[in-house]
Amino acid sequence: MHKTLRMERHDTYAISGKVHASVGTMFHLEYDETAFDRQREMKYLHPKNMEKGMVGADAVNMTYTLSPRKKGKYVVYEVHSFRGKEQKRVKHVIRVKK
Repeated sequence: MHKTLRMERHDTYAISGKVHASVGTMFHLEYDETAFDRQREMKYLHPKNMEKGMVGADAVNMTYTLSPRKKGKYVVYEVHSFRGKEQKRVKHVIRVKK
């Protein structure tokens, strides 16, 4: 899968995925860290169960928000894995103007 995006330096781009570490479902980004500032937000799907310390309640929706530092053409990979094995890789081509 391939996605192309054009953006200005003041824009942001968010990519989300599911992480359930106790089961082995992971999600992360691979990108040029010199080209973007990154923020990461985790939102628990079962926050009350997580507060109680229940086993398996650690499922989260992970959102990475990228803000470009400089203009250029960059590739960001959205990587989904299960128990250490890559399941899906989505390529995002980002062209930053100005």
